[in-house]
Amino acid sequence: MTWGSVSTLYTNKWYEQAKYVLWDPFLIPNFANDEMFVNMDAWNELPDDLKALVQGAADLAYFENGVSFRYEDRIAKEAMEAEGVEFTVLSAEDKAYVQEQATYVWDWMKDQSSNAYKSVKILTDYFREMGYTDYKLD
Repeated sequence: MTWGSVSTLYTNKWYEQAKYVLWDPFLIPNFANDEMFVNMDAWNELPDDLKALVQGAADLAYFENGVSFRYEDRIAKEAMEAEGVEFTVLSAEDKAYVQEQATYVWDWMKDQSSNAYKSVKILTDYFREMGYTDYKLD
């Protein structure tokens, strides 16, 4: 299994059915689940002192969420290992193979609709920035 954080896998008790976890899911974007969205017109109307307060609160929430996930993931990993779950890591050769296969999926998917194209572009731009692929849409 590979999805979300290890603590989420543990909380959902997926380890009861899935005894193998892909420890480094390198083609799954690791987006935080604590994004904050603000209407830019409303944001631009705020005075700088309120912008600073909101930004500070957002930064603190992001930091605390990251720390708690890492702590909870460590505890969950230990508990899942005690339940017989194995954490696996792909070899460099296997990663290269999966990355190559992904390009075929992206090539097909990008042509399905304009939204599909945008989605593939967003993901592959991120993967390229992270060093996972050289794939690029114009």
